[in-house]
Amino acid sequence: MLVTALLVAATLLFAVWPAERAPTPERLASVDIKALPRQTERWLEAQRPALPAPAVTLVDRIGVRLETLAPQLARFADDAPEAIEVRKLVGEQLPAFVKDYERVPQALRTTPRNGRTPDAELVAGLSLIEQEIGEMTQRLAQDDLDTLATRGRFLEMKYRDET
Repeated sequence: MLVTALLVAATLLFAVWPAERAPTPERLASVDIKALPRQTERWLEAQRPALPAPAVTLVDRIGVRLETLAPQLARFADDAPEAIEVRKLVGEQLPAFVKDYERVPQALRTTPRNGRTPDAELVAGLSLIEQEIGEMTQRLAQDDLDTLATRGRFLEMKYRDET
């Protein structure tokens, strides 16, 4: 009975134990480049409750883009130009943009200003960031895509043309 009680207590303890906290924007700016996509994704997940529905959809798409980008960044040192470019967008500009939105009072987020509401500004900015992450992924994969195509052509010439 004592073992059963300990198992129940352990289960309850782990059920209510707080999960690892999302990183702060300041931490994102300095985290290792290999961990940046995952950490940024965790930070974005923590921001979801404060975002309007269209922005949440974009956060999901950004998360998918970050998952695709992560293995590519594993090849780069923190001071590589590609890593610096990704860090600037994903680790600095994205969190700063979302934080700027969150500082706007809730009552003013749907009020038009200069032709657009803050909600619309947020959605447009997140959409642009999502597209840019996709383009970065393409640029980082370009050498691999070229190598694959070259090797494929070599194999075709070597083995198909000999028959």
